[in-house]
Amino acid sequence: DKQKVRLDACNAFMIYDEYENQGLYGWQIEHICPVSMLQELGYTEEEIDNEQNLRPMHWRNCLSKSDDYPSYTSVVTSDGDRNIEREESKIVNALRRQKLMSIYPNLKKF
Repeated sequence: DKQKVRLDACNAFMIYDEYENQGLYGWQIEHICPVSMLQELGYTEEEIDNEQNLRPMHWRNCLSKSDDYPSYTSVVTSDGDRNIEREESKIVNALRRQKLMSIYPNLKKF
C-alpha cells in the first residue's frame, strides 16, 4: 500500500504502522542537524524541533547517523522491493543544508 510505505533519505523502506518499532521496516523521526550540535550553539528545544530539521528515517539509519552532520553513514537501503544491509556514506543535500543555515545561522561555524 503506497499510503503506508515510504523510502527514507537512504532509500530504506519504512512502513507507517512500524513507527518506533525496531523491526525490518521500523522508523523514527530524526533531527537532520543533531540536537547536541544545536544545543551547543545555544538553540532552544522549540528551535531545534523546527519541522525543516525533522524527517522520518529507518531506525537503524537514524542510529548509525548519530550526531554526524552534514556527512553521515547509513546501514540500510533498499534493493528492489526489500531492505538490505549496506553501509554507505551520505551527505545531507545542499538545498536542505541551505534551509537549515537560514534557520540556524550559527551552523556556519561547522
